[in-house]
Amino acid sequence: MKPVAPTLWPLVLVGVWIAFVPPAFPQTPQQDSPDTGPADVVEDGVTVTTRELLDAIREDLVALRFEKALAALEPLLTRPSLSRDERVEALVLRSQTRAAFGDFESAEEDYRQILLRRPSWMPDRSLTPKKAMERFEVVRDRLIGRVRFVLDPADATLWIDGHERSDTLDPLPLIAGTHTIRVGRRGHDPFEQALEVAAGEGIDVKISLVPNARTVVLRSDPEDVEVWLDGRLVGRTSRVADFMGIGRAPAQLVLEDVPLGEHTFEFRKECRRAEKIVDALNVDLLDRAPKRYDTIRLAESFVLLTPVGGPDGTELRVDGRRVATLPVESVQACPGERDIQAVYADRLLWSERLTLIEGVPRTIEIRARPNLVLVGLDHLPRELEWLAASVNVLRIVEASPDADFSHTTTWHGLSLDRQTDLALAPDADTRQGTASSWWLYSPVLRSLNSLAGVSDATEPVWRTSTWGWTLVDAGGPLVVERLDASGVLEVGSHILTAAGRAVTNVAELRALLDEAVDLGAIDLEWLNPDGTSASGRLAATKGPWLQELGERGISDAFRAAWAVVAAESRASYAPAALANLALLFGAHGEHELALRTWRRVDWPERAGIGAGTVAYYLGRELQALGRDREAIEALRRAAISLSRAETDAGPPVAPAARDRLTDLGQAP
Repeated sequence: MKPVAPTLWPLVLVGVWIAFVPPAFPQTPQQDSPDTGPADVVEDGVTVTTRELLDAIREDLVALRFEKALAALEPLLTRPSLSRDERVEALVLRSQTRAAFGDFESAEEDYRQILLRRPSWMPDRSLTPKKAMERFEVVRDRLIGRVRFVLDPADATLWIDGHERSDTLDPLPLIAGTHTIRVGRRGHDPFEQALEVAAGEGIDVKISLVPNARTVVLRSDPEDVEVWLDGRLVGRTSRVADFMGIGRAPAQLVLEDVPLGEHTFEFRKECRRAEKIVDALNVDLLDRAPKRYDTIRLAESFVLLTPVGGPDGTELRVDGRRVATLPVESVQACPGERDIQAVYADRLLWSERLTLIEGVPRTIEIRARPNLVLVGLDHLPRELEWLAASVNVLRIVEASPDADFSHTTTWHGLSLDRQTDLALAPDADTRQGTASSWWLYSPVLRSLNSLAGVSDATEPVWRTSTWGWTLVDAGGPLVVERLDASGVLEVGSHILTAAGRAVTNVAELRALLDEAVDLGAIDLEWLNPDGTSASGRLAATKGPWLQELGERGISDAFRAAWAVVAAESRASYAPAALANLALLFGAHGEHELALRTWRRVDWPERAGIGAGTVAYYLGRELQALGRDREAIEALRRAAISLSRAETDAGPPVAPAARDRLTDLGQAP
């Protein structure tokens, strides 16, 4: 129909009204479909968005260009690509324009289309002609009913026809008909039913959810206690920030919506005895307050550690924290899995992960051992677990997957700290899971060996027992030919029995002496030089044991590592360990390192292993380095000494020193 020419009042009114219409409407959950996005229109070869078209129509209405606005609205509303919000906005603009023209019948149809898409919409009464408002109310009462939802609990979530609604405090306008109502909340059984809404009527719907869980409040003393629910960590207790009571605020943890039924609440904290609550949780429909448990108090818990061994000044650490400095009788540690370490002069001497049990004392035997770095491995391979008793795993170094550890140049590129005595890496095939061999690098010897075939890495013997005599087999009883120190025997005595057993030759006696080394003494019977019988106990003495074994491959790597450990942490073994390390350097052609190491060995002049022994080996290394003048000086000192090689009962070094002097063209 042709629009009726409006009077001035409606024209001015519609201009003001249009100016107050927002460009878009908030989307409500119960609409038919989601927005499809802005639709574009091509005008005169130029693409114009729907938003731009709506803004242009609004400007036409404000400027009272109604025919132009209506002409633009009609084709726009026929487009199926309009989003729901865009279509509602266009319908609102058209209804306002039709009302301004007095075409209330057409405006009424627009109202119906708007309400079907947005039941809560209503025109502004102050800007809407009375007749138009009456028409709107008639349409609304024919299409819309109102429902006020009362939810228990009040914070439950309401869905209407699958769309969540948050505005549940006021009556909700809904299109007349059947709607699916669903209410849910954590800790409650869900509720769902069909709701019939009548047009023009208002109803109240009360929905009470049935709880299937309950909130609990757990308190502890002290604070920061782990809380485990049925074997699962659910949080830690903390002080209540807004505590208004008397005294110190309690430490608590609030667990919401714990399912009904029997549960186990466990309380755990380092150095505290664990506690638990086993309770059947239920709910009173008349009292849904949280269930509060009495404060759980965790008593202190510890294990008594008694360290044995280790040099004075050693730090005992538990989980990286220093707990004592040796010597100490005992220390307390918390139960559980603990990393125990002994550190001396910034060097890790001993490390082990132990399971400590409350109330069960534990003796910690600190025995220094080499430090092993794992390269490209996160743990010792199963085939090498026997190494765990002989080394400390110092740290783990990541490695490139294509690194080839069969070359020393690869190892030289790694950053290994001063504490590293050995380093282990898999070969390329092992990393691919097709072999089981590894490379062992010795930073001490700068050597690289395959670890295949080695099954023992225990500490070598640096000192051995000697009995202070030299025996000669005279074809009858054994005769004492020489004594290194005064004792119960005399030179010329004939040995008859040892450890209660008759002996007739040196081999038999040596076997019995070896058996008695650990005892440190042996019972003897003998004839004195004057023919009188005598008996007594001969004590053994411990002295250095120098072993020239030559180059022995991977065994040398372990021997060198142990030598470094003994030299740095065991004062009584240090000279012998350094001497053996120097011999290893010499066997590997590292004569400069051997020379430096021998100069660190400090033995007094004595019969046995002593200063003359050091002088002889210094001369030998200097000779190998071509430093003959210095070698001659050292060998001359050895040539006039009473010192020996190997052990205190070993061969004298003087003859060997004189031979080397002769080789150097010097008179002995």
